[in-house]
Amino acid sequence: MPVSQSPGAWPQQAADPGAPMLRVLGRMSVRGGGRERPVGPPLRRLLLALLVVRRGQVVPTELLIEELWAGRPPKKPLAALQSHVSHLRGVLDPPAIRGAASALRHHPPGYVLLLPPSQIDVHRFEQLVHAGQLLLKDGDAAAACTTLTDALTLWQGSPYTEFEDSPTLAHEPARLEQLRLTVLEHRAAARLRIGDVEQVVFELDSEVRRHPVRERLVGHLMTALFALGRQAEALAVYDRTRAYLAEELGVETGTELQQIHVAILRREPELWTAALPRTTERPAATPEAGTTNQPPAPRPEGEERGTFTHPCPASSSFVGRERELGRLEAEAVGALTGHEHVSCVTGPLGIGKTHLLTELAARIATDHQDVEVVSVHALHDQGVPPHWLWTQALRRLSVTRSGAFHDAAAPYEALLAPLLPGSGQRNGADDARTRFLTQDAVCEVLRTLAGQRPLVFCVDDLHWADPASLGLLEMLARRRCGWRIGLVLTVWDWRITVDGRLRRVLGDILRGPRAGVLRPAELPRHTLAALVRSRLGPDTAEEHIECVYRQSRGNPYFAHRTLMWCGAMCDREGRTKGACCSRTGARSLESLRLLLARMPERERRVVQLCAVAGDRTDLGLLRRVAADEPVDSVLEQLLRAELLREDPHHPGRFRFVSALVREASAEALTSEERRRMRRRIAAALGDAPTRAGLPAATDGLDEVAGPACHGC
Repeated sequence: MPVSQSPGAWPQQAADPGAPMLRVLGRMSVRGGGRERPVGPPLRRLLLALLVVRRGQVVPTELLIEELWAGRPPKKPLAALQSHVSHLRGVLDPPAIRGAASALRHHPPGYVLLLPPSQIDVHRFEQLVHAGQLLLKDGDAAAACTTLTDALTLWQGSPYTEFEDSPTLAHEPARLEQLRLTVLEHRAAARLRIGDVEQVVFELDSEVRRHPVRERLVGHLMTALFALGRQAEALAVYDRTRAYLAEELGVETGTELQQIHVAILRREPELWTAALPRTTERPAATPEAGTTNQPPAPRPEGEERGTFTHPCPASSSFVGRERELGRLEAEAVGALTGHEHVSCVTGPLGIGKTHLLTELAARIATDHQDVEVVSVHALHDQGVPPHWLWTQALRRLSVTRSGAFHDAAAPYEALLAPLLPGSGQRNGADDARTRFLTQDAVCEVLRTLAGQRPLVFCVDDLHWADPASLGLLEMLARRRCGWRIGLVLTVWDWRITVDGRLRRVLGDILRGPRAGVLRPAELPRHTLAALVRSRLGPDTAEEHIECVYRQSRGNPYFAHRTLMWCGAMCDREGRTKGACCSRTGARSLESLRLLLARMPERERRVVQLCAVAGDRTDLGLLRRVAADEPVDSVLEQLLRAELLREDPHHPGRFRFVSALVREASAEALTSEERRRMRRRIAAALGDAPTRAGLPAATDGLDEVAGPACHGC
């Protein structure tokens, strides 16, 4: 029951110079009238801390007694509590106003501390942080830097460290430490804007070494080092961070940090001067009237990916997907109210599934801070251990919610040991019963944590998930009703086509009423034009836009690849040269020849069969024609090499990226070999060649121009 002052603008300083100043950022103390006033024994300091952390809200008497005496109160607990309250009033109330209303008041059903925020350093700290963030978002970097520096001046050490046994206060030191790191990140961003790069390097070098998972800090340090001409040191920071994330957490660096890395490798001159002209973050919500003024909570470590500002802003490359992003956001945050949803984003390679997931995680972390986002990704590797997706999730939660996670996982310690960080244990038996018990334990831990704060799992590249991870996902999806756990999945529809187990699991998961499939379409030409101009400049010629559109066919990933090539061909004034994009076909042919040279003969025959079959190819047809050949694995290689593209509207149908690539795929075939392949295709179709859309046997591939795809 809030009875504090209005949550509007907090006063910049106490009205009475003699009023007490309460410090908790470091050693707890009360100072007033030019001297320090002793707070008293540990129990009294704990009482004061419990009142401070509630920010002007009434703390029930029962809760105070329970916290102070940990379930073993004295014979007269209420009298003992009142005695401690009386002593605290003597410390907090200035002598000149004693007899007036105390700062520590009784208000049924408990007590409330009504000191102005300007007289409590931690509240003043959070107010200054909030103000600095707003200034930065409004573009006033100099004022933001000053305000954030004032906030950090109040930080004299980690707060509440002496109360680690208190359930209410145990997690406050970690929360405020994360907020301090967020302040460092924003101040570094402001200093990069105003060109104070030396100070950024001086401040962040030691912080990055202590907190290597804070990728925003790492990105700002790399940017500042590069601005000072210390490119090798900037690259070394990236390598050190990448190695740590891989070894300790089993994850890769985020997309934005990778973009900074690439920009430094390419020595882009605008890297540091353009730092922070925009931001992917949204302004913090203004507190509504009648609510307690709570500054925005910091994002936990591991949720920072995709949110820090970088010299290649995500806002310029994420185009044409606002509608899809809005739908996913609405579905995901349903976990707040117990309306858990499963969202599956599916589509062909490069359609933007991962980018959409990254933007979603950033938006939820910014706009819905009551929800914790946990981003994980599957790896295409035969050496990935069982439950790898959920190993990432548990390790992340063990960092962001260390205390709560430890309590939730304690009953299942033996089962979860192989999945937790720092554990060298492995299950002795990998039988079905052990897997089931492990999956059940993970579900229970997630249920407990979600009960404290809703969880949204963003699972990228689900098509590469190991069988155990898929099984756990299926169990969680079936059991999580009322658990406040949302699921957002991305999956390559080509893998759904060829992987029966994945198809079955997804079918089971998406069967319920709170499940949906999102299929992003190719970007229309006008949207792609905006993307091209954001990258190459507003004066980009129409011919270059048309070239990028023709090369990518609206596929965002292929468009970005083409734009990377265009960006390398700009003149010093930033104008694109006439040869922009002209070498894309040559690069594709080079990639194809390298790929064919590494392929065994049987796999090479499948590529040649695709080329002879026609401009468009059907997976079912190829399987019938090449019954004993590794059709699926070869098509996968061609797709990943960007030589073949899947029809987004017809999963299982493919076409070469260009006629040149198709012709080069079969250039080693003799005329007789081509005839034999065409006859096999016709037989598989069960009709004469001419009726199947195939011309009669000829000596030239160009004569096989019609589609051989059944039903295309």
